Amino acid sequence: MGPAPVSTASTPSDHLQNKAKLVAMLGVHSAIHLLLDNACGEVWLGQQKAGWFDAGAAHWYEMQLFNQTLNYCIDEVKLRANFKNGQWFVHVKNHLATHSEPILPAMLRKMTGHLDVEDHPFSWSLFDWLVRAHPDKTTDLLLSLKAKRSSRAAFQEVFKWNVARVEQEWRAWVAAEYPSKNPKPRKKL
Repeated sequence: MGPAPVSTASTPSDHLQNKAKLVAMLGVHSAIHLLLDNACGEVWLGQQKAGWFDAGAAHWYEMQLFNQTLNYCIDEVKLRANFKNGQWFVHVKNHLATHSEPILPAMLRKMTGHLDVEDHPFSWSLFDWLVRAHPDKTTDLLLSLKAKRSSRAAFQEVFKWNVARVEQEWRAWVAAEYPSKNPKPRKKL
């Protein structure tokens, strides 16, 4: 990742053997990291304390295509736990409904490699909210982050909202939009 991209992967020895779907999932996840690093200027968001956007986007595209996200890039490799089997809709919805403590203030300041296991589903979900509820603002937020603004400053610039308001809107959207049962993962390509 970064301005001179090199694609690497760390997988269990049996993870990719004769499994075209798993190879495709890894390719999608890695490609999104590389595209984000080089879109609109060479800036690795994951090193700019916008790890939520970097990891969230990679997980989001994997989830969009396969209803599951199983991959973590080299900077995320310590998390190879396949948290909740890569199916996060219900986990995120239930957690947000039963835990009122703020998530975003701490998560929005982390680099990709510093995201905790629990931060990955929330990063994916925040990115999901961004692209599904506010598609007209996604590019502007990306450009603001690429200009090396903090996530807090970028949301203020693009949405005119503070982080507390972003969290309030995101939580309400998840409660209304996420299913009570995870979609089944795709079995084949």
